[in-house]
Amino acid sequence: MISRTAFAFACLSLGLASALVDDATAPSSLPPCAPVSIVIKPDNYPDETSFELKAKASGETIVSSALSGGPVQMEICVPADADYVFKMIDSAGDGICCGFGQGDVLVKAGGTTIVEDADFGAKVSMAFTITPEGSVLEVTPTIDPPPPPPPPPPPPPPPPPPPPPPVPCMPVDMVIKVRLLAEAHLVGDEVSGPHAGWR
Repeated sequence: MISRTAFAFACLSLGLASALVDDATAPSSLPPCAPVSIVIKPDNYPDETSFELKAKASGETIVSSALSGGPVQMEICVPADADYVFKMIDSAGDGICCGFGQGDVLVKAGGTTIVEDADFGAKVSMAFTITPEGSVLEVTPTIDPPPPPPPPPPPPPPPPPPPPPPVPCMPVDMVIKVRLLAEAHLVGDEVSGPHAGWR
């Protein structure tokens, strides 16, 4: 694999800015900036790994890249008096050392080490503050916000309607009595009717 060295300059320091003008006393409109160096040697699976440097307040990405192009050596200068987050992600979850190659990472800001552990698992994310003088005030791991809770389960379907009440049944003896009464009534009608004497 052919190594590729990438150099990026986000802003110019005041000293370099003053050297570009004839009058050394001319004021510069460029804000103070602090040097940030990013040196990464990937493991045997560089396509799994990427990194990014963001401004914490605005979320603006200052630099980001995958490691598929090989080793990275990057020197940038970022505005001082601001907060930043450097993040590396490995999709396989095993970092860049040491199960599948001897990868290395060293990230410094203002001379202070931000990240140097290549065995970071799935992700390493470090927040740091650069003072107005260009030094690093503190370095702290960042914690991703918890994922939103899952939506509540749908309500259960309504219960089926109750079955209709059963039709009441007559007792057997009452059915017999009703039948006898009906037959007796028919017989009585035949005897006492207008043609009763014709039989």
